[in-house]
Amino acid sequence: MREGWSTWRRNLRITTPVVLQQIFSLVMLALIFGYMLANLVDGLPENANYMTILLETPSLLFDVSRIFIYAFAYYVIASTIVNSFFIPGSIGMALKATRSIKTDFRDIATYGKDYYTRILLSNVIINTITFMGVIALIPGLSAAEESFDSLMLLAYGLLIWGFYIFMISIAFSMVKYAIVIEDTRVIEGFRRGLYFFKTYFLDVFIIWLIVLIMTVLMNVVVIPMSFSEYTQVVGYGIGTILTIVIMALTIVWFTRLYLDRIKNIAELGALKEGGALE
Repeated sequence: MREGWSTWRRNLRITTPVVLQQIFSLVMLALIFGYMLANLVDGLPENANYMTILLETPSLLFDVSRIFIYAFAYYVIASTIVNSFFIPGSIGMALKATRSIKTDFRDIATYGKDYYTRILLSNVIINTITFMGVIALIPGLSAAEESFDSLMLLAYGLLIWGFYIFMISIAFSMVKYAIVIEDTRVIEGFRRGLYFFKTYFLDVFIIWLIVLIMTVLMNVVVIPMSFSEYTQVVGYGIGTILTIVIMALTIVWFTRLYLDRIKNIAELGALKEGGALE
């Protein structure tokens, strides 16, 4: 972990594709959710207390829930198309930095162009598997009456789907690293990524746990600032910077982990071929 921090600190350019990725993600998020919420608000009375109306109208809460589900789906599709370019750029720069090779801003375009199709296809496959978890929402969305009981059923479905998304994210987290670092095709990338995850599950889980703890601590600092108009902007700025740093560090840590562990796999394979383990 300490070496990963040093690698990132010596090569702050690694943060560039993460920053660009965040900018595009925020713009898409604002456009998609903003457009859908604007259409919803247009149908409500002017100068109304929206929170009161939502709490007193279960059918409207269902409409809001559906809007967020649709908006989330559109956001995932849009971000997949864009981020499939920046993800290999981040991993490629982290790979060069880990190997003590000087990184360059052109690496973003080079790795992005070379691996865009493969990363895009792998993301489409992972997202398809992820959206299969939407079946957890069917009981709540298809309820005969749009009551608060049905809304609670929908809320439970969202929690189940959220947990499913988290598990899928962890299980397939190493696929993109396998594709870029080992320069493999998509199917082979899935095979090697899943094998790596299964073999070094504890290492992967520890990094995910550290990232989760860092994210929680960041929110503990930032969220209270959002309640005051005087600290909102500062809190948002701190949160954005820390999010970018955490994302960049995560990429460097996983890149170093993958490089280190595949050396062990290669050495083990060489020993087996040489008969040393027989």
